[in-house]
Amino acid sequence: MSKLLSQIESDQLLERIKHEWGWSGYYWFPLQPTTRKDVVAFEVAQLEMIFSEEKLKNLLKSLGFYRILEHRENDLAEVNSVQEICIYGMSESVFTDPSLSWIIYCSHEQTITFGGDKLVNALQNAAQNWSDALCTWGCSI
Repeated sequence: MSKLLSQIESDQLLERIKHEWGWSGYYWFPLQPTTRKDVVAFEVAQLEMIFSEEKLKNLLKSLGFYRILEHRENDLAEVNSVQEICIYGMSESVFTDPSLSWIIYCSHEQTITFGGDKLVNALQNAAQNWSDALCTWGCSI
């Protein structure tokens, strides 16, 4: 069940994400530099070929992430179940949990960035040949 956050709640979430992860509200790594070392960026089309969105949702659930905060460019934030979200989307989007212990950033430039050691390690363990999908352009860490 989806819950739309108010403008105040959306703004507060954006400020928390900016503080914790350094997301500008529009762009993030690899389109902009980051000081975080616990991030990895992929090209969406390449990652989707080796690790489907359904597998990614199952991975999130296996890590205990069921309630997802979703902040899309120019929209109010929402709280969704992991099954309701569309991760491999086409706009600037951030997905996280209420504690902000992990993050997924999608860009309309077709990159997807994962942050947080627990999520990054789980993804690299679950996705065979994950390094084949790494984003090779943009900013480096």
